[in-house]
Amino acid sequence: MGLLKSIMSQLGVNHTFFFQFALVVIAYLFLSRLLFKPVLASLLTRIYKVEGLKRAADSMLIEHDKLAKEHKVQWREYEAKAKSSRDKITSDAKLKAEQMIKDSEHKASEKIKVKRQEIIKEAEELSVELGRSSTQIEQMIKTKLLGA
Repeated sequence: MGLLKSIMSQLGVNHTFFFQFALVVIAYLFLSRLLFKPVLASLLTRIYKVEGLKRAADSMLIEHDKLAKEHKVQWREYEAKAKSSRDKITSDAKLKAEQMIKDSEHKASEKIKVKRQEIIKEAEELSVELGRSSTQIEQMIKTKLLGA
């Protein structure tokens, strides 16, 4: 014990050391209950919440990527359907237009044939009439020349 007293006196530790040590222990216990434990608990709670939110954000990102891929696939399907519908409608319209053009050409050619026949008939009638008129004129010229 004498050795311990000599070491303590060389370190400058006197009889108030134990009183100060007791005050530090009491302050530590008091502060640990009032300050250290609640702060540590709130820090741990914060860490758990942050980790949970990180996991939730990661799962949301994964879900977003999955939905984006599904959306791209559906969009391509819709584009393909729209293109095939557009192509079908366009080809149907072209076929209908071609048929209408053919029908119009046929009707026009029929009208042209009818008009051609009418013109030929009229030309023949005019030719016959002209032939009669020419014989009458010829007769009139002969009578005027000979009879005059």
